[in-house]
Amino acid sequence: MRLEHWLYTIPLRLRSLFRRNRVEQELAEELQYHLERKTEEFLPQGMSQDDARHAAMRAMDGLELRKEQCRDTRGVNSLETLLQDLRFGLRMLRKSPGFTSVAVLTLALGIGANTAIFSITDASLRKNGDWYRLGAVVGDEPHRTERIFHFSVAEFVNISALRDIFEQAGALQWSNSALTSGTYPERVGCAHITSSVLSSPLHLGRNFLPGEDRPGGPPVAILSYEFWQGHFNGDSQILGKRVKLDETDYTIVGVTRPHESAFGSGVMVPLQPNLSDPDRSRRNLWVLVTLRPGVTWIQVEARLSVLARQMARDNRIAHPEYADLQLHFWSIYEAMTSGTRPALLIALAAAALLLIVACANVAGLLIARATTRWREVAIRLALGARRSRIVRQMLTEALLLAAAGALSGILFAYWSLPSIIHLIPASWLAVDPTLIRVNPRVLLFAVTTALLTGFFFGVAPAWLSSRAEPLAALNAGGQRMAGSRQSRISRDSLVACEIALALIMLVSSAWMLETYRNLQSIDLGFEPAHVLSLTISLPTSRYSSAVKIGSFFENALAHVEALPGVQDAALVSGLPMFDRSVDLTTLDFSIEGRPPENGSEPDNANFRVISPGYFDLIGAHLLRGRFFNPDDRDGQPPVAIINETMARQFWPGANLIGQRIHLTSAQTSDRENTVIPPVQSNPVVTIVGVVSDVKQIRVIDAPVRPEFYLPELQNAALQPELTMMVRSPMEPEKLLPAIRNAIRSLDPELPVYGVQPMTQVVADSYGPKRIVTVLLLFFAAAAVLLSILGIYSVIAYSVIQRSHEIGVRLALGAHPRDIQRLIIKQGLRLSLIGLGIGVVGALFVARFLTHSVSGVTSVGLLYKVSPWNPLPMLAVGCTIFVATLAACYIPARRAMRVDPMVALRHE
Repeated sequence: MRLEHWLYTIPLRLRSLFRRNRVEQELAEELQYHLERKTEEFLPQGMSQDDARHAAMRAMDGLELRKEQCRDTRGVNSLETLLQDLRFGLRMLRKSPGFTSVAVLTLALGIGANTAIFSITDASLRKNGDWYRLGAVVGDEPHRTERIFHFSVAEFVNISALRDIFEQAGALQWSNSALTSGTYPERVGCAHITSSVLSSPLHLGRNFLPGEDRPGGPPVAILSYEFWQGHFNGDSQILGKRVKLDETDYTIVGVTRPHESAFGSGVMVPLQPNLSDPDRSRRNLWVLVTLRPGVTWIQVEARLSVLARQMARDNRIAHPEYADLQLHFWSIYEAMTSGTRPALLIALAAAALLLIVACANVAGLLIARATTRWREVAIRLALGARRSRIVRQMLTEALLLAAAGALSGILFAYWSLPSIIHLIPASWLAVDPTLIRVNPRVLLFAVTTALLTGFFFGVAPAWLSSRAEPLAALNAGGQRMAGSRQSRISRDSLVACEIALALIMLVSSAWMLETYRNLQSIDLGFEPAHVLSLTISLPTSRYSSAVKIGSFFENALAHVEALPGVQDAALVSGLPMFDRSVDLTTLDFSIEGRPPENGSEPDNANFRVISPGYFDLIGAHLLRGRFFNPDDRDGQPPVAIINETMARQFWPGANLIGQRIHLTSAQTSDRENTVIPPVQSNPVVTIVGVVSDVKQIRVIDAPVRPEFYLPELQNAALQPELTMMVRSPMEPEKLLPAIRNAIRSLDPELPVYGVQPMTQVVADSYGPKRIVTVLLLFFAAAAVLLSILGIYSVIAYSVIQRSHEIGVRLALGAHPRDIQRLIIKQGLRLSLIGLGIGVVGALFVARFLTHSVSGVTSVGLLYKVSPWNPLPMLAVGCTIFVATLAACYIPARRAMRVDPMVALRHE
């Protein structure tokens, strides 16, 4: 029965909606038929035709009431009413094209800015279930200022045994391999992984089998989707084919899915550790783990703490460093997003503030517009309209404005998104930039934002309109009702809030500008202009000894320095300001004649291997002693140069030239798969010089760590991968073909990669602060403009509403200048209230800008900027005050020219 009812009513309702005129005609004809039949029933009673018709009408309670009852039974009245409201709202907006255009453009700016920033934030920071559970095990030791990211095979076995908290555990190493194809050999990032690391489905083929990640396993490889498309043109028959990396042929067994993590590499090959290796001092593995579903980080930390104590108990004699070892879970999600998360969240907050300003501006315009429609509303109420219907009509108009603003905002976001993404260096993004787009999730956000904003700025005007009293409104006149206390307070409050938010955003922009200026004045320790960097990695299969490695790099330098246009060339094991802190290579050391206190562990510092001309090329300053020279090679006393921070920390005020340090064990860098052995050939080095600090990592305002430099001619075996830096008076990129040919003349199979100007390396380090600065400036400028428009509209409407009062004042002898001061005073009062609120809000926002960023290197967004410095706030306040004065001037001039007779006659 229920089904039959719906089968009957649904077609009836659809017919009532889409064939309304036909249905209404049929309804009128049917009621007319019943009226005639009813009339015929009264005629035999002796009534005339007219009396019988009137009696029939009374018996049927009137035709119009019957029509309404029939329409109610269709169940489509609400929808019909909505359609009526939409049609009426569109007509009203079309009648005011100026107001509609300003409101839509204002909302488009606010919604578009939020949509664009949300697109980046959603793609970069959205928590994926796998990402949230994927992480690395890291260690902390009291004597180290940097975390331990590498573990030995034996330690990996201990960690992977924790099956109660880890669903999977695997080991990972990175390398740079040479792929010989085309004109020049290419560098390919290669990830060496155990089979348990890669668990997601592949686009083609299969994952590594358990036996393939054991010693002696077959050489197989999995390609990343992007590498497969770029180098093999998406060959669907790629499985089973071979690719030659360095000196080894690998059989391709799989291809990852698009944009899926291949651990920053183009090729993945099996890592084949000897799981029975007992050597715990050879730490060169990342340990990646996946948490079991439902396991919390607190449980993981507790279980790892138990493991650390167990490792200390079982190995305390051979490895005393285990005594204070602490193990932690390091979320990959946190690691990949920590660099840009604060910047994106600040930008999203600024966009939200801009949207609030836009909403307040449109709400003020709607309130001012609503006050001119009080007579219309009063007439509708007098004719029987319900107040709820008035509110619904006003909200409908607001939602129409929001819908138009959302559509325009989406187009604005689509247009501006590439420019915003261009502000962020790709190395700072957690996702491929091509994945950041206006997708369905972003569209849903834009639509939701439009609905919320439409309700936000529409509810106050709707409520004020519904408060009209018909008799009072019709008797008093529209102008007087328009100037009611409620509407005036509402408009003034919105304008004050706009000014407060504009001040907050403009002061934040001033702080970020000062931060950016301070960062640009930082002494980097080197001169990046006209310097090109490129990396060369020597395969250990052909360069197995220090003699071969040293000879190649010495010849390479000589060939490149001989090229026309090359001013200088040098080698370094790690570019300044290029890596993250986790990529730095560090060494433990102890100072001769200064035994560790209370059995504490050796000290630790960064180290780099360099050629003799490195400091001259980068322009570092020699503070004491001497630089390296060509005589610092094998067979000569081992030497080192330290930076100023290391000298100040370990030899404060002492004559350190000639001091000797004992080098012990190294922590490998993540930039290559080079296993740096404990320093045995040169266990003791003599300090021969002190140089100025050079910025070490890409976080430009991060503090400099202790660092020492070893001559490449004495330590060639430590770094078979080096970066060559070339300085030229002309654009160094033009020398790249000649440099490639020079390297190729020495070894045609060696790839040259990582080519980039040092100016670009420095520019990328400004990434997060640059995006915050630029976006805050844009949003602040837009907010100030909207605030000025808001206060202008309020004052302009005030002049119109007070025309009778102004006319009376002028008629009684007031000078036009007095009227001008009266109007300007009103605007400045609103400005001062808004500025006062904004100062308090700005100091509150300063807490977030100065808060440190979580991650390996923790720094705030502000650098050498004190929020308590009154000058930026005073300058911004004066700017807004002057802009407010300018916004009030035009309405004030208009008020001066009011003709008293015209104003009084009109009233």
